[in-house]
Amino acid sequence: MLPFSRARRDIAAVLVLGVVWIVMILGANPSGDFPLNDDWIYGGTVKSIVAGNGFRMAGPTIANLFVQAYWGALFCLPFGFSFVALRASTLVLGLLGLVTFYALAREMGASRTMALAAALTLAANPLFFDLANTFMTDVPFLTLALMATYAFVRGLSGPSPRWLAAGIVVALIAILLRQVGITLLVAFAVAYPVRKGFTRSSLLTGMMAVLPGIVVHFAYQRWLIASGQGTELVISGVGELLPPSVGAFIGKSARYSIFVLPYVGAGLLPFVIATLTLRQREAGKRNWRGRVLIGVISGAIFAGLWWKHDTLPVLGNVLMATGIGPLTQRDTYLRLINLPPVPPILAVMWIAMTGLGVTASVWVLRAIVARIWRAVRQPQSPEDSACMFVLVLAVAYWGMILVLINGSGYFFDRYLLPLVPLMIVLVPAASIPPRPAAWRCVAGGAPIFAMALASVLATHDYLAWNRARWAVLADLTGPGAIAADRIDGGYEFNGTRLYDPHYRPSATKSYWWVRDDEYVLASGPMTGYRTVSQRAVDRWLPIGPDAVLVLHRQPPPP
Repeated sequence: MLPFSRARRDIAAVLVLGVVWIVMILGANPSGDFPLNDDWIYGGTVKSIVAGNGFRMAGPTIANLFVQAYWGALFCLPFGFSFVALRASTLVLGLLGLVTFYALAREMGASRTMALAAALTLAANPLFFDLANTFMTDVPFLTLALMATYAFVRGLSGPSPRWLAAGIVVALIAILLRQVGITLLVAFAVAYPVRKGFTRSSLLTGMMAVLPGIVVHFAYQRWLIASGQGTELVISGVGELLPPSVGAFIGKSARYSIFVLPYVGAGLLPFVIATLTLRQREAGKRNWRGRVLIGVISGAIFAGLWWKHDTLPVLGNVLMATGIGPLTQRDTYLRLINLPPVPPILAVMWIAMTGLGVTASVWVLRAIVARIWRAVRQPQSPEDSACMFVLVLAVAYWGMILVLINGSGYFFDRYLLPLVPLMIVLVPAASIPPRPAAWRCVAGGAPIFAMALASVLATHDYLAWNRARWAVLADLTGPGAIAADRIDGGYEFNGTRLYDPHYRPSATKSYWWVRDDEYVLASGPMTGYRTVSQRAVDRWLPIGPDAVLVLHRQPPPP
């Protein structure tokens, strides 16, 4: 039980976190009844539940989705189905994830100041904030993973088995959202014997915790297929994930793992700066050898990324060269024309963020290695067991993601989001004073504020662009107007209106279930089409698309 004064100060920190989160949401303005990215698939599943037709996947997906679909349906009960309600459900889970992350950081030994800095860093992360304003599965899964991690860490730190049981239950729930939740149980299977000693009983307990996760996942997917509720599953068996060549798998995985450093490092950067600003000056000689080593390794990795043209944002999906969110229209997404120009200063910023992100990742990895080395040389403690759990979880998660992206061929930046909080809580916080000077707090909080502001502005503009798209589509498909099957309105529109599992893509049309592309939504002119109307985007940043155009196909010349 925490002393009252300590608990009160923790509650105050959580309230600050909640106020910041609400202000960020109001700034982004997530209004509008329309899907974003894969929302139409997950939202369609919720719509089936709300309509009384039960759980049925509405499109192609890898995620198990079950838990999130019913969570979203809960938020639709008061006023009926809408994507606004679904986004509200994710934003609530986002706040719950931030609070859980704060509690996890405290449990791992961080002071209130550093735990709050950690949680605010996650809130400011553009991947986290943008995805929290959608109905995508990333933030709900991360929240469940953090809840399970907190329960396992509490359980490994004390004698009561109740927290361990809670961790197992939450992990099973996470598996029914995304199958990578099995890594939570794998991490427990490793950390539990480390904590209790490598006895037959502890090893068996760890192994038996993994078994129900495997059973739940495969039983659920077999049920989906047998009942016809999930015939659109993209991957439903282990055989589909096995690589055709072990050598090719290792080579691709090594290259993919390099991409982790700038992306995760960019998310870690505000926390790293805050840590360096807030920590006490080290006594004795400066560790110049360590700094030189970090600089050399970071420079070599950055040079390789630069040489291969793999600087940020190489992966895409959330972070784009001119903002946040995929521009899912035929011209910008498939034909790569009419893309918003990238100002030189923004291009330089991406290069700088790549270098800084790599450096931040290397700095954090060095701190984690030092922490592990100290734990190995000293007797095991509850904190060491907690670190072992988080470390194994991060490695197991990334290993499973490598298997999935090698099997499916899809590698998006949002897959890297869970690695950010896991790496943050592994950073030693012993050198951080409990009550740093006010000027240090301001200086340390400045990069967090800067990233939060950028995330809010970019997310606002992405939502504004989508509002303009759907306003144009509402006018185009109004009463007595154009039928949906004559329009290429983009991935979300055609998926929502015209999804067909038996659709055969054509080389002359967009792959997203377009029957007739007589009308096309675009960000600029296209050959063979003329502009019939357009709508301006109410954006805040001087980058990104500034209008949505409706193009009409012209007859070929005689």
